[in-house]
Amino acid sequence: MDLGFIIDSSGSIGRSNWAKLKTFVKDIVGQFEVAPDKTHIAAIAFSTKAKEVLRFNTLRGSDINADEVNNLIDGMKWQRGFTRIDLALLLADNSMFTADAGMRIGVRKVS
Repeated sequence: MDLGFIIDSSGSIGRSNWAKLKTFVKDIVGQFEVAPDKTHIAAIAFSTKAKEVLRFNTLRGSDINADEVNNLIDGMKWQRGFTRIDLALLLADNSMFTADAGMRIGVRKVS
């Protein structure tokens, strides 16, 4: 499966909830077998701007595993700013589930 996350990184989340939100995403990732021939993960973080944090093809080969995904999630910075989920949804629609971003043909898509 190709599993995409859209993660609120706006100021309304707050610093302590930002840490909880990242833990929540990592807990979900932990429920899947992340591997080259299994689940791949992508993520977009948003506030005033939307930013691709992880594309389906960011990790390659043996680096496609939950630990590497979680390291990238841990490295996400809290953006603060306004809550512009519309920008995140547009970015997801235009670039998350695309062949250029590593989307695989014939694999279930979940966001």
